[in-house]
Amino acid sequence: MNFIDTDKWVVSEDGVGFFDDEYPTAEDAERACIGYNVGSYIGKKVKIVFTEADITLRLLGLLDELNYALYDEIGDAADLWEISPAIKLDLTNKLAQFVIDYMDECNLQPKPFKVTHIREVKK
Repeated sequence: MNFIDTDKWVVSEDGVGFFDDEYPTAEDAERACIGYNVGSYIGKKVKIVFTEADITLRLLGLLDELNYALYDEIGDAADLWEISPAIKLDLTNKLAQFVIDYMDECNLQPKPFKVTHIREVKK
């Protein structure tokens, strides 16, 4: 996964679950907590996106599963179906890139976010 700093701030009642509302600065988030009583904690919002590396390992496992399925159907003859390590890596990289591109195209990257630099706001 890749973590992308958004330069946005969010607020929370308990320092664990943060609201979706974004503030451009920490000071604005603090003012919201104090002036509007919308929370007691602030933190910096970090976007999370999947990368090709997240997909590649799972695709390697998928190729192994295909081999197991073939073995279930034809037994030891499945050993004749071989994919060289170089081709396996090339295939998984291309498939992973396709999956990420499709996720981006269809807006399927995660909406939840990570929060860093959490601190309590003194009221």
